[in-house]
Amino acid sequence: MMTVGELAKKLKVSPSTIRKWTAIGRISAITTDGGHRRYIYEDVLTALDMENPELPKKCLIYINIKNLKENTKYLDMANFYVKSNGWEIVKTICDYTGKLDIINDLFEQVLSLIITDKVNRVIMPAKSLLGMRGKQKTIEIICKIKRVKIIYLENELEHSSNDDIEEINEIRKEILADAGRE
Repeated sequence: MMTVGELAKKLKVSPSTIRKWTAIGRISAITTDGGHRRYIYEDVLTALDMENPELPKKCLIYINIKNLKENTKYLDMANFYVKSNGWEIVKTICDYTGKLDIINDLFEQVLSLIITDKVNRVIMPAKSLLGMRGKQKTIEIICKIKRVKIIYLENELEHSSNDDIEEINEIRKEILADAGRE
């Protein structure tokens, strides 16, 4: 448990902000026998919809596009994005069926990794490509419940610099050369 001052320092806010959040019910405190407030860090992060910056970023890359060329493009971008952020890839799942509403073993693996807390990031191509049907909606709901962050590549890479895009293309060329497809 943390004091007001310890929590404020950890969250990089003032102690008065912590007291105000407690007073308005945004976060909850435990009161000691001596009348002092104590906070459970994970509970505060949950209440503020924040993630613990000390936890390692463990990622699942899930690509579900029927077109093999598009799958390869998004897989390259996902690998670059994860690598450039210094995160760990727990598993990469490419579902070449492209069928968003059909449950299969690959989709069950995706859900299992999220539900069992093996990942705290799910990297997918783009919301617009996946839509809000079956699998997509299921992933979003479970990620919200489990506090797993969904990252849509198209959204993230829209803000990338030309240098990043050039590096993606270089990585892609290396991968294709290694596979003998260039």
